[in-house]
Amino acid sequence: MKRSLIAAALLAATATITCAEDLKVSGNWRAYRTVIPSGQPVCGMSSDINGGSFQLKYYYGNKALTGQVIKYTWKFPPEGTAPIEIPLTVGVDRNPILSGNAIGYTQTVKWKDGKNYLMPTLEFYVTPEKTSLDDFLNDLSLANKFWLRFDEGNEKPWVLDMTGSAAVAMVFRACAGELIRISKAGDPPATQPYGQSKPTQPYGNAAPTQPYGPKPVPTIPYGGNNKPRDDGGI
Repeated sequence: MKRSLIAAALLAATATITCAEDLKVSGNWRAYRTVIPSGQPVCGMSSDINGGSFQLKYYYGNKALTGQVIKYTWKFPPEGTAPIEIPLTVGVDRNPILSGNAIGYTQTVKWKDGKNYLMPTLEFYVTPEKTSLDDFLNDLSLANKFWLRFDEGNEKPWVLDMTGSAAVAMVFRACAGELIRISKAGDPPATQPYGQSKPTQPYGNAAPTQPYGPKPVPTIPYGGNNKPRDDGGI
């Protein structure tokens, strides 16, 4: 069944990358736990693809799962401006399961080398009003392929190999379930000291491309040649 994809506006802020603790690595998927600079614990599962990454996260105290699609060559409106809505469809195998508007925005990320980098992020939410965490993770872990289709622009669909995802999704579910349990119980969360082709964009038809329509956006300079990976610490 196709369900609505819920998107909401964000206030982007400078984030500091922190190390994530790997809970399970299988195939091209990993489950992890980390604590963001505000002190909020986060459970996540991720896979790298297309010069970027797909992240599925649960933030302590939230009611929704957060999906993030990150590609360093995309260009989104700069921080301090309103994020843009981008039509996105998410599915498994031949079946679409979420469809609607995601949001595109740019984060400034302070990397471990002390430098700031710009991280274009496409974000959507899986809310319990539309589908349960278990239902969505079951769809994900039982599939052979997981895909994201950008319904405007010329970014080709992302297709992720789900080999190993069942084991990773199970660990992610357990991690998120524990955060939900202690949140409902009112217990404080535990803390941990963790220790050259042309780029594409998800909008428009001119190079570089982006995953949304032909609205003009400013060119955003990216810091350095070695783009950081999102390790779940934002």
